[in-house]
Amino acid sequence: MTLISIHDAAANGDLDTVKKIVEQNPCWVNQDDRYEWHPIFHAGLRQHYTDL
Repeated sequence: MTLISIHDAAANGDLDTVKKIVEQNPCWVNQDDRYEWHPIFHAGLRQHYTDL
């Protein structure tokens, strides 16, 4: 099993993985990455508006 960060999942539009991560730990939805970006910023940057 490959581990993926919530930031990568959001950037890739992988809603199922984002949901699983948030179900395990809801605080991750607001977790900053090393650039102080939240997961939703990565989704928006890659234009996954309808996915997330």
